[in-house]
Amino acid sequence: MNIPLIPDLTNPKWLIKQEILNSIDSNRARKIASRLKIPDVQLFIDCMKILILAETFELDYSYVVSEIRENEKLKKFMGINILLEIYICAKWLPL
Repeated sequence: MNIPLIPDLTNPKWLIKQEILNSIDSNRARKIASRLKIPDVQLFIDCMKILILAETFELDYSYVVSEIRENEKLKKFMGINILLEIYICAKWLPL
């Protein structure tokens, strides 16, 4: 059974996650991704956010994507504006 992903900023794990997600979503990270000639930088950044969250809590990527789609608070915490499908992120995630 998977745990529900509810952002709790009193938990140190979520505070660390927030700092990591902010650095992934920074202008510097976007410039680096552009220099690497990544075609869709925003999609790449969103996939990296999913990867970080899934690996931290040792969850499946598909479960994390479904939680983001269902949980508005988690979507806002992650800073993801589009609805992702796991097959879209498949080329960026080590499946």
